[in-house]
Amino acid sequence: MPNYIYKKESGTTKKRSGSRTLTFTIYKIKNNKPKYMGEVVRESASYKGDTPTVAEFIAKKDHYAFDGYMLKRKDIHIREI
Repeated sequence: MPNYIYKKESGTTKKRSGSRTLTFTIYKIKNNKPKYMGEVVRESASYKGDTPTVAEFIAKKDHYAFDGYMLKRKDIHIREI
């Protein structure tokens, strides 16, 4: 059962649009240790949500089936730290 964790950092609010720059740092848990996979940077005004954004990155990186919002496999766990 694959396990993933991510950390979300948000930037300052932009005056014009009211959005923020969100940075997701994603790790895969392997042998009870986090292994760095990469980062995703999105604007909060134009993103699907935290978990779908991270799931999309994981699907591309580890070649899982993804339907636009969720991974097709149900045994994959994604948690925020």
